[in-house]
Amino acid sequence: MEGGARKKAATYFAGCLPYFVGLFKLAVAERRSYATLGAFLRAAQDWVLFYNTLRPHESLKYRSPDQFAQEHGLPVVPPITLLSCLAF
Repeated sequence: MEGGARKKAATYFAGCLPYFVGLFKLAVAERRSYATLGAFLRAAQDWVLFYNTLRPHESLKYRSPDQFAQEHGLPVVPPITLLSCLAF
């Protein structure tokens, strides 16, 4: 990706991040209380998997990010797992 295209993509994704975080907060973080950190992480994992594999996105002409990536020969982001969260 050339410098200009890279900058455009970074700007676009920076604009999407607050939207994603807001959806996550509504769908997972603020929806209910969790007894343990593990329970919260499992709920977060399930939601991110849904968001990336099943949920249609208007900006992708009502396809999921995985569908869009596959149709355009882009790599599909590997699923988030509890182990990958705990690795940080």
